[in-house]
Amino acid sequence: MNLEDYKTEDIEMVLEMKKAALNQIEGIEKAIWTDDINKATARIAQLYQTMQKVRVMKNRKHDEANLRFVEQEFKKRGIDISIVRIKKAD
Repeated sequence: MNLEDYKTEDIEMVLEMKKAALNQIEGIEKAIWTDDINKATARIAQLYQTMQKVRVMKNRKHDEANLRFVEQEFKKRGIDISIVRIKKAD
């Protein structure tokens, strides 16, 4: 995926997540140096959650691009298709 494929809000969100991840890494290093394993473990879990959010966002964009491609291919062949996206409610 190219940078142009992402919305400005998504890019800004990822940059904020990057800052949070860097802070978590710094906290992990401090916790390890002070032998606070519980704190280090908690920060590692938070870091993993942050990285998981970025991965989900990236996969969502990739899936959207694939759906657009499939829709265009059907339309080229004269098949009228509508793709309906259903989002889960929290």
